[in-house]
Amino acid sequence: GPRRLAVAGYALGSMAMTYSVLFIAHQLSAICIASAYILCVKVLEDEGHPRWLVVAGFLAGAAPLCDYQAAFAGVPVAVYVVWKLFFRSRHKWRGLVLAAAGAVVPIALLLFYHWCCFGSPLRTGYNASKTFAHFHQQGFLGLTGPTAEAFVGSMVSPDNGLLFLCPMVLLAVGGWVVLGRKKQWWPMAISLAVCAIYIAFISSLNFWRGGWGMGPRYITAMLPFVMIPVAAAISWADERPFARAGCVALVVVGICIYALSCAMFPHFPEDFKNPVFELTARLWTEGYAPYNAGWFFGLRGLASLIPVIAVLAAAILWVAIPNRRRILSGAIGLAIAAGILGAYARVPGGGAAAEHDYQFVKSVMPTAPSQP
Repeated sequence: GPRRLAVAGYALGSMAMTYSVLFIAHQLSAICIASAYILCVKVLEDEGHPRWLVVAGFLAGAAPLCDYQAAFAGVPVAVYVVWKLFFRSRHKWRGLVLAAAGAVVPIALLLFYHWCCFGSPLRTGYNASKTFAHFHQQGFLGLTGPTAEAFVGSMVSPDNGLLFLCPMVLLAVGGWVVLGRKKQWWPMAISLAVCAIYIAFISSLNFWRGGWGMGPRYITAMLPFVMIPVAAAISWADERPFARAGCVALVVVGICIYALSCAMFPHFPEDFKNPVFELTARLWTEGYAPYNAGWFFGLRGLASLIPVIAVLAAAILWVAIPNRRRILSGAIGLAIAAGILGAYARVPGGGAAAEHDYQFVKSVMPTAPSQP
């Protein structure tokens, strides 16, 4: 049950959902670096065969190949691997060589790409950018120092804030306490370090908003590591009905925001101040829907999304109420989630600028059922 709730929250209720369905590399890089860490744990904690370190190294190298920002998460993972190999493993140099050998291939490919496209292995696409050169040329590739605007806009604001759109992340605070009490020092330290690095990064980036997005997309690679303490918190709460109800509520809010928005229009233009209701909910209530498989069967508007709605409803019920003993906590959690979403509806919108953007989005959607 706890595993199911955590996985559903990550897969359907976070930026992992958005960037799994868009041709943007954020989620692919997140999966690469998170999988590298998982394989390292398999070898170093569960006595797996050291040959898996070749695969782990390859995935760790592939992460920045897909998206430069993923390299930040690789630093704490590398510290963990080196420490474990030299102080807790009999493989030592063999393991380190295997991991490095795996990483060489994607890193070499990345450097070769830089050389072919930009004239030097160390010259990146940011250096060659024209449209956004005024951002990239400030500081180090756009890193100019932390600002309150970037932190608030990336973490808590209704239009782009991670904690607002994916409130499940709040569970990480309790999860770190749980990990500490269980003396799970490495998972606690790695997840804390990755979160600190990415929060500092996005707070220091002068183009932190990154255009249209459903949250601070440049820190998508952080989310698998956030899920370590989140899962620990959900597991701790499983036998405590009211604590579990809170976990269910936060997960379900994220699923409703991300899964329903991705089914409708997986981008939030910057002029919206409350995009969940100014854009997603409004499109739903006015009967718009994008092209989807339902159109092959003659369904139009919201009717074409009946399969998606049915699957999401079943998934929410499945994770909220996995068995009879969880009926009460699941029902309370669903009620709390409805209350949170109701409170979100009262957040002020973006006014005339947001209305202009909405009309643009509506113009590229198929016609509503009531229209010819």
